[in-house]
Amino acid sequence: MKVRKRDGRIQDFNLGKIRLTIERVSDEVQMPLTGSDLDMISKSIESDLASRGEDIIDTAQIGKTVVAQLEDFGYKKIAVAYQGYTT
Repeated sequence: MKVRKRDGRIQDFNLGKIRLTIERVSDEVQMPLTGSDLDMISKSIESDLASRGEDIIDTAQIGKTVVAQLEDFGYKKIAVAYQGYTT
């Protein structure tokens, strides 16, 4: 899967970048996640994005998916902070 950046560049999808951002945001809001939590959330995000069957996905859609998954897992405060961090 590829990612279309806001400036139009196309890059390889990198789940590690998303995971690192979630980890940083969770630390900033003083709700650090465990490695197990990060694994579970990351796998769910990757599965959701892959299920769309798109070869190229926009960063905005990735952001929406991350926020939705965080909310689904009950991390509303982290989801709100992530949304602010990536816009």
